[in-house]
Amino acid sequence: MKKPPSYHGHPVFGTIDKNANYIHIFIDRNNNNPDGEEYGIEEFVGRFIKSTDYPGSYPNPPCAPDNWKKEMNHMMLLRSVKTGRQLVLYQQETN
Repeated sequence: MKKPPSYHGHPVFGTIDKNANYIHIFIDRNNNNPDGEEYGIEEFVGRFIKSTDYPGSYPNPPCAPDNWKKEMNHMMLLRSVKTGRQLVLYQQETN
């Protein structure tokens, strides 16, 4: 059985409609937290964006390998339904 995609070890599931540019996902934050706490399931809505459409840069996370390609694919701008905070998720490949 294929493992679901994850964000920092948290399962991600939901609906992505590429034609309508609509994303509605859930991140299950009940496990894999450094402090051992369970934070429940967080709901996000959003859309796909291009990194060239917005000013500034999106840095590699501190744990990123040195051989990551500069371009970022499949960028998603998401907003938490509960808190309103924004989250940018993207796929980044290695050389």
